Amino acid sequence: MAKKTNKLNAHGKPKGDQSWYKLKASADGVKLFLYGYIGEWDISASTMLYELNKHDGKDLTIHFHTDGGEVDEGMAIYAALKDYPGKVTGIVDSVCASISSVVLMACQERYIRPTARLMIHQCHGMAYGTAAEMRSRADEAETINNQMIELFASVSGKAEDDIRADIADSDCWLSANESVEYGLCTGIYEQSDNPLEASNFNVPKLKHLKAMNAPDSLVAMWQDSGEDEQPATPNSTTADDESQSSSNKLTAENNDMTKEEFQEQEKQRKAGITQLFAKHSKAKKLKAQCLDDMDCDVETARVKLLAFLEPQGDEGNPTNSSTIVLGAQSGLTASAAQANLNNYFGAKLKACKWDENNPYRHMSATEALRAHAGYVGDTDATQMNKKKLVAHAFTNNTHSLGDIIETHVGALIINEVANLEMWHEPLVTRQPMKFGTNDILVMNDLGKPGVKTEGGKFTQVKLKATGETAVLSTLGYEIQVSRELIMDDKFDFITSQVQKAVRNCAQAPADSLIALLKKNPPLKDGKKLFSKASGNEFDGAIDPDTLAKMSGKMADALTSEGNPLYLKPEVYLTSNQRAKKAGALMKAETIKDEPNEAHEAFARVQGLADLANDNVAFGFAHNDHVSFVEGYHEDADGVQVETKEDWKSDGATIRIYLDSVIQPVSRQGVMKQNITTPAA
Repeated sequence: MAKKTNKLNAHGKPKGDQSWYKLKASADGVKLFLYGYIGEWDISASTMLYELNKHDGKDLTIHFHTDGGEVDEGMAIYAALKDYPGKVTGIVDSVCASISSVVLMACQERYIRPTARLMIHQCHGMAYGTAAEMRSRADEAETINNQMIELFASVSGKAEDDIRADIADSDCWLSANESVEYGLCTGIYEQSDNPLEASNFNVPKLKHLKAMNAPDSLVAMWQDSGEDEQPATPNSTTADDESQSSSNKLTAENNDMTKEEFQEQEKQRKAGITQLFAKHSKAKKLKAQCLDDMDCDVETARVKLLAFLEPQGDEGNPTNSSTIVLGAQSGLTASAAQANLNNYFGAKLKACKWDENNPYRHMSATEALRAHAGYVGDTDATQMNKKKLVAHAFTNNTHSLGDIIETHVGALIINEVANLEMWHEPLVTRQPMKFGTNDILVMNDLGKPGVKTEGGKFTQVKLKATGETAVLSTLGYEIQVSRELIMDDKFDFITSQVQKAVRNCAQAPADSLIALLKKNPPLKDGKKLFSKASGNEFDGAIDPDTLAKMSGKMADALTSEGNPLYLKPEVYLTSNQRAKKAGALMKAETIKDEPNEAHEAFARVQGLADLANDNVAFGFAHNDHVSFVEGYHEDADGVQVETKEDWKSDGATIRIYLDSVIQPVSRQGVMKQNITTPAA
């Protein structure tokens, strides 16, 4: 924020093709891009006023990408914006530093992009002359500092003494979230359909970041290639400026461009990305990916490069030049940081929703872990390379990534199981069991009580064990989530594979039931589950007659004492192809104007691919009658998750499993149909 004695003043309408701003006017509002140095050859208050007067009263949106400039010019621009009759909204696209941060305060609403930075500090300048003249310049600097501090305090609500302390010894750089927490910005700007307006025109390089104690990663992004370059004249356009220009992606708004225009756009995009990566030889792979991806514009590549510039690989100590650690400035407690980290990985795995105030939200996994380590005071972790950092996160008690992933995989299980159609559940009676041998519990036939007399009539119901036993089986998967997946942010892949394993585990009881039906095991009486002698095995085509016989036989079933069982035909199970025909038959009330005997024979028809190669169908009664028992672990009902301790340093080894057993108990509530083809 240099206070200069000799200024170059710009007057009137800007000449030529100046690159510092672009004004877009519409019927509803005006966009202004405040890009470059405030004063000298770039941005002047008089030029700003000239443009604003032409759009007096329209809403104004200003995009900031500037490392500041001259105090007097900046204060004049601030005054012009405060007097502007329309609504003024500011958006920090990349850097808003020094006097430009004062200009931002003139905006009624102030937003900052997740990857942007804001900087406030005391004014800087030079003085020469007599001792009295230099003392006068120092007093003037104090006056300017007090004015800025009062302005920042009035906008942020912070105490002036607190702001004075923050800028007393050095420049105060704030990340996007810190700018919002500090009160200088209204909120985070996240416009998805046009991510960075900077891609629309020539973006000037920022020359003064290094001198203002900017984070080294920003200096690497924006520093001019030469330390002693002279500023370009307003009418000049350098090759470097051209390389920074990135045209819009090919969208619905500009998809009518010619082949030649598109080729020129691609040429400019690639030139800009090549220039961006010129000083970063270690990022060759990322550069190639950005060049190959036509949807990756220069600004998107810049964000990716910034993320890449954190410590890399196992090649010794990390470089401090690009490490940005969120520290105590934000006042985030360790417990709040832990909650944010938990939410970060849960949202990445799609097990929960994002907390909009989560400071890690726009970071990569390793960036989030490094920032978290800074919040909780784990200074050693902030200096680790990626692999060591992730390994440390899996074993550190303060922020054990293994426990976090286990928690959210558990949530994924709940969500996934809730969406599954568990067709077998109405057909089985579920019983809690322990590991080992368990008795199957049933009751004798619950028949209809006898006719009531004066003394009453009771039918004895006995709850008992059948004498048969069942043993729980553990079925599941062991999935290793490697460190590389975390480092590469492959959370969609992790989620999809976990969901697939959950579905397979949840279907295991139904698969066991199908296998049991095909096997046709003997029951306690030594006779097969299905047999013609027992009256629950039929031969016939899928036609009204056969369906009516099966349904009627089941509904008419009696207890051993000759009382009705009141069985409710629930499911007709066969292959998917045959299920379509059976379903159509059961829906029809009449066939050829005659009543359809098979109408609603079973409550529903279930198709299953497991029976595609078998000429067979099964009919089931509702589980009000115990035909099959599904045993589950009494302390762990349903699909479970746990982490295996031995491999934590290499990642998270997750076990997804189910303890289950299916046991047949009674043949009265189930029937088998051997499907035959109708006679020609």
